[in-house]
Amino acid sequence: MQFSNFPFLRYLPFFVGGVLLSEALADRSWIILLLCSASAWLIYLVFLYKSNRKSTFKLSLWAYLLLFLIGAGLALHQQEYQSKRLSVEFLNNPKGYLGEVQEYDLEKPNSWENLIHVTHVFQEDDWIPTDRKILIYHTLGDSLIPGNVVLVQGEFDPIPPTNGPKQFDYKGWLGRQGVSGRHFARQDVKVLAKGGEDHLAFFVKRVRHDLASEIEEVFTKPETIAIAKALLLGEKRSLDPETRSAYGQAGVMHILAVSGLHVGIVYALFLFLANSVKLKGMVRKFYFFGVVLFLWFYAALTGFSPSVIRASCMFSLLIFGQIQNRKPPTFNILAFSAMLMIAVNPSVIFDVGFQLSYLAVGGIVLLQPLILDFCLPKNRVLEYIWQLMTVSIAAQLATFPLSVYYFHYFPTYFLLGNLIVLPLAFVIMQIGVPWLILMKIPFLGKAMAWFLNLLIDMQNGVIEYLTMIPGGKLDRLTISPPLMLLIWILLLLWAGWKELPKRALIRTGLYSSTLLLSWYLLMTGLEPKEEILIYPDAKGVLVDHYHSGGLNSFNAGFAEEQISFVADPYRLAKGVGLVPETMKALKNGNGELYFHDLDLLILNDSSQSQIVINPSHRTEAWENGEWSPNLSDQEITLGSRAIRILP
Repeated sequence: MQFSNFPFLRYLPFFVGGVLLSEALADRSWIILLLCSASAWLIYLVFLYKSNRKSTFKLSLWAYLLLFLIGAGLALHQQEYQSKRLSVEFLNNPKGYLGEVQEYDLEKPNSWENLIHVTHVFQEDDWIPTDRKILIYHTLGDSLIPGNVVLVQGEFDPIPPTNGPKQFDYKGWLGRQGVSGRHFARQDVKVLAKGGEDHLAFFVKRVRHDLASEIEEVFTKPETIAIAKALLLGEKRSLDPETRSAYGQAGVMHILAVSGLHVGIVYALFLFLANSVKLKGMVRKFYFFGVVLFLWFYAALTGFSPSVIRASCMFSLLIFGQIQNRKPPTFNILAFSAMLMIAVNPSVIFDVGFQLSYLAVGGIVLLQPLILDFCLPKNRVLEYIWQLMTVSIAAQLATFPLSVYYFHYFPTYFLLGNLIVLPLAFVIMQIGVPWLILMKIPFLGKAMAWFLNLLIDMQNGVIEYLTMIPGGKLDRLTISPPLMLLIWILLLLWAGWKELPKRALIRTGLYSSTLLLSWYLLMTGLEPKEEILIYPDAKGVLVDHYHSGGLNSFNAGFAEEQISFVADPYRLAKGVGLVPETMKALKNGNGELYFHDLDLLILNDSSQSQIVINPSHRTEAWENGEWSPNLSDQEITLGSRAIRILP
């Protein structure tokens, strides 16, 4: 098997590289990029006109350069468009705004959340056109419906940035979705008109909402309703934290997000029907064309998640191959679907679901046959169990570095969980998808709903039992990017060990290990040996002192859940344990704190807090996602940002 047989797999790294490059370019660098791209196209056409065997290598280089530039150009175009939508030009005391409701209300503890596409802002006695999305929180008695035109009084605020290192970048996450602000509107929302009847996206959302309402009427238990909506409709908003944690600990959280597994089950169901009635000729072609349309409608119905789009692309290409009696290589389909998704939305490569989805499929295709060769039982039942286990092992091997990097835990019973829960989820999907279509048929709809309820309760019972087994999750894990890349390189070398030259693979492994080890040592060398982080809050302050012996911490007014969000991400990145050593401070009647060992004084007054530091220490503030150095004042106002002191 030659690498040249997979053209799209060769194109993908250059295309992705261009997108990644655009993240580091200046705001107006798209002009330079446009000129470079035009020059490259001109040179490419010259080579193409004068091409011969000697110039094939040069021609290939320019073709890859074009892919690189196209990826960068698409990403820069998206960034420029998003920057206009995320700008704050209309945030200077507007009196109100006009917009269109995009979603159904999501229940929050004290309000309802919704997404508004703002089209006009009322400012300085005039309506100013704009194009932005904001989150609003209201307390209206009636729900907002997609397509409603609303008038909202007051002004919206920008999404606040992170105030400390390694925290979840909520602003950046929303920004990649085009959301630029939020507004706690309460009752200041008025519905002016109903609309969106002819809008396809709103139609799909209405269908999804109606099906979710049917699920709520048919099933009684809240946990059953939440799992049914997640499995069948991709609606995860109603899942409570306990359910998410339980499914994550069992290693089967992926079944709650409608993904390639679910699309594959739907595809298998339609394929089984086609083979059962032995369709042939034009009837078979029209049938498969209808299957493709249904797969994409189901993808839209379940929210167009990256994994669903990936699976829909792959199965659509497989179906078209079947229509033409061809079987395109899996890696070509995988790479082409990735390039298609990135071309439509370049920022999707930063989506965790996109990354995990492609890693899982790539791991299954590459590694599962190798693991399967270790043992092949002759008994059919044992063979089925072994094949199911090898698929889970292959997917876990490919995804666990990234999972540990993002989520910091590893489910130790993932094999047992997948072995039991995956077949149950398969049956639930095989019954649930037809039930969504046939639920209104008397007797049949009720019978299918009763069976679905039984299966989902059984699945929840299995998950609950697995969470009761001690040691179900290795928690507070961390991994560095060099080690993560090294693991993937070693897996690739293993995958190519039988077919590729051994010496070349060994040299690749040695060179890669040396390079990544050098990177890791450089990262380690650049990290400060000692640092003090101060996290301020309206109710108190948290002080973390990192040193060679670990972490000492002082907490005055921070709740545990607040610490898990504010300080714990950085503690995990530093490899610190869950319970740090308690640090002592002298406190007087005015609330002033003095840390003798750190030579640090924190002052409190009626309006704000300040810190007094040793002039010989270097101080930095967390601003715009990075440490801003050279704070020279001896007294520094804390505000809401984290402060780092480097003794």
